[in-house]
Amino acid sequence: MAMAPTRPMSRNNSISHRSRPLEHSGFDVSGNSLQVVQPATWRRMFDRIASGVILIVSAPMFVLIAVCIFCETGWPIFFIQTRMGWNGTTFGLIKFRTMRQKMKGPSLTVGGDRRITAVGGYLRKFKLDELPQLWNVLRGEMAFVGPRPEVPEFVDLRAPIWQSVLSVRPGITNPASIAFRDEELLLERYCDQILY
Repeated sequence: MAMAPTRPMSRNNSISHRSRPLEHSGFDVSGNSLQVVQPATWRRMFDRIASGVILIVSAPMFVLIAVCIFCETGWPIFFIQTRMGWNGTTFGLIKFRTMRQKMKGPSLTVGGDRRITAVGGYLRKFKLDELPQLWNVLRGEMAFVGPRPEVPEFVDLRAPIWQSVLSVRPGITNPASIAFRDEELLLERYCDQILY
């Protein structure tokens, strides 16, 4: 689900955002431990090696995108949003900034949102704003395939479904992400139907 940025990244804000457990990390409020699935060693090795190689190969694209963002709206180039990941730990999910910083609006973004910049709209259309998440994969906070990480405010650690989701590493993509790749347009149409 597309979310508005909550904590822009400045030049002085390091990308090496430390993963940190929540107060009830790994446990629901009743005290029952999560059944954490240990990822296969070969998969973790593949994810880290592949993400490192892709980061190196795509470095020129990162520079080009950064220049485009800076020329349109200045700093910061990235934004970090706190998400909940494997075993209930939180981490900073990294994306290219696609929205104007000082415009207020709902946390959910839909197609045609005035806060989305011209460059940001292009990046979102082709999912290029998610390229920096390769750094999250390299750090071991995410995998290539897995459930999308959610913001902590929307996670209920008491719910069995969330305990199941948090038992594996979140991913950059999954079948649901592919099926709803035009999520913002779908939300816009749904909102239009409600208003109508």
